Amino acid sequence: MIIDLPHKFVPRDYQADILQALFVEGFRHIYLVAHRRSGKDKLCINILTAAACRRVGTYLYLFPQTNQARKVIWKGLDAAGMRFLDHIPACLVAKSNGTEMTVELINGSIIQLA
Repeated sequence: MIIDLPHKFVPRDYQADILQALFVEGFRHIYLVAHRRSGKDKLCINILTAAACRRVGTYLYLFPQTNQARKVIWKGLDAAGMRFLDHIPACLVAKSNGTEMTVELINGSIIQLA
């Protein structure tokens, strides 16, 4: 089975540059400064998913407060009504824990919101 990552996401030009730098050119660190409503959360959840598929590990997506993570990513929808967590292909998810806001992938990687 072939799964295209990013999943259900067509990056804007500036988002495509970031994905290119991380996954093609091999950059290890990127600082993203962008205005509000620029698609930062959608981009970052797709980066975390792709990175978690490439290398097994624990991947954290941090917010100033836990309730913000729950509201924005765990329960949040984008402008088109799509859940942010739907960018993680269902066939890659081994289990999901709503209390701890974690998604464990079938390869053993964990994506956690905090």
